[in-house]
Amino acid sequence: FLLFKKKKLDWNSVKNLMFASFIGSIVGGVIIQFVDTQFLSFVIPIVLIFIAIYFIVSPKPKSTVGNSKPNKKFELFAVPVVGFYDGMFGPGAGSFFAMTGVMLKKLEIIQATILAKPLNFASNIAGFIVFFSFGHIAFLIGILMMMGQMIGAFFGTHYLLKANPLIIRFLIVIISISMLIKYMLSLS
Repeated sequence: FLLFKKKKLDWNSVKNLMFASFIGSIVGGVIIQFVDTQFLSFVIPIVLIFIAIYFIVSPKPKSTVGNSKPNKKFELFAVPVVGFYDGMFGPGAGSFFAMTGVMLKKLEIIQATILAKPLNFASNIAGFIVFFSFGHIAFLIGILMMMGQMIGAFFGTHYLLKANPLIIRFLIVIISISMLIKYMLSLS
């Protein structure tokens, strides 16, 4: 909500994108209820590696924020697909939202990350609704994770508003690789 308050986001320009993310996540969350979770053990590491590689080899971020133009590929395809992914798998969804903002809307990394925040929020709420409806919520762990996420979002958003784009890019790579290592260690 800080991003709306600081006028970094306009509700009218993101509400439909949030809805698309929400619907994509609902569909992904419902489908995953009927998929063998061993499949996830194969897909998640590939996704995390892809995110890290993209941010390592993609063109360097621009230092200025330009006005993004509407992009149908982003609005009608990328946002619901990343929402679907978030409802189904989850890891790195915020980075995917940012990555598609850079690739398709030609946003610089800071603005793409700002746009990713409400889209990720919408897909997380949708995922919660689906998993709650199917009775797959570990409430104690979920509450602890939610508190950690809220604290991280608070400090992260404040930092994001004054951050160097190169540092944001570096952090996305480090976080993706860290999540991959943590995930691989959890399989052992």
